[in-house]
Amino acid sequence: EPAIAAAAIELAVAITGSEIGYVHLMNDDQVTIELGTWSAATLRQCTAVYDRHYPISQAGVWADSARHRRACIHNDYQALAGKRGLPEGHVHLVRHLGVPVLGSDRVVLLMGVGNKPTDYDRDDLACFQALAEHAWVLIRRRREQAALELAERQFRDLQELAVISIWQWDPVERTLLVDATAGRIFGADFAGGSPCAIDALLRVVDARDHRVLRAVLEGPADDASFGIDLRAVRSDGAAMTVHFRGAAYPRTQGHGIILRGILQDVTERRELSRIKYQAGHDGLTGLANRAALLAELEAALRNRRRRPDRGFAVHFVD
Repeated sequence: EPAIAAAAIELAVAITGSEIGYVHLMNDDQVTIELGTWSAATLRQCTAVYDRHYPISQAGVWADSARHRRACIHNDYQALAGKRGLPEGHVHLVRHLGVPVLGSDRVVLLMGVGNKPTDYDRDDLACFQALAEHAWVLIRRRREQAALELAERQFRDLQELAVISIWQWDPVERTLLVDATAGRIFGADFAGGSPCAIDALLRVVDARDHRVLRAVLEGPADDASFGIDLRAVRSDGAAMTVHFRGAAYPRTQGHGIILRGILQDVTERRELSRIKYQAGHDGLTGLANRAALLAELEAALRNRRRRPDRGFAVHFVD
């Protein structure tokens, strides 16, 4: 983003024949300016420094483009009444042309040039305004791209932490695409990252679950959505449980659907659930046991202390 701003202001200085120039961003509060980018020639003449929140109330008439939301030409800057101050260390201004850029009915960017040997005119203004608006388009696109890149990095970090594999199934071409994380789930022998047949997945899924896996992949409806647990075997022979979730999405080209979803090893989670269930239930009858009863009573007592109006009763049958 700073590179875009720097390139824009150097071009603006060149096309208007100015000596100095700046690009500043308007903060969301609309009352402060982020002083950030000056042309190379400007920096050789002044010691103005970056300021994240420079109040518009302190700015001179050079910031009128922000106040009035329109371009301002000052061909005799020093003769202006009430011109007020410039940021500390700023170069002496003789002439000034400032333009705002609006986005969603808010001022988002200010660009200015100064000290052209002759007066600024309407041609300077029109060309400069167009350049400023194009610079904002590029900055906005870069921000959108950066946001997408950040979201993708965060997603991949979460994917790595949770060991989640992303898959895609084409029911017409009958091709399965599974990312490389599948190798961490099923073991190094499971290749990911390139299209393959469903057989690659069937080889690691227990034969008892082949029918249900084929059913969700081979006959999907346009609004298909599913989540199933599959018994599987790692390449080292260890038994495991994987959660296979997916949904149907329209093809980006042509007609029909594509199935996309996630694949996650839930063996440990399922084992913890099984242990927790066994701890609170009788192995023969499946009924809640003494430990479950005590836990329920403790929870009821805690709730009673928080809400005295909510009583409870115990009916004991021996």
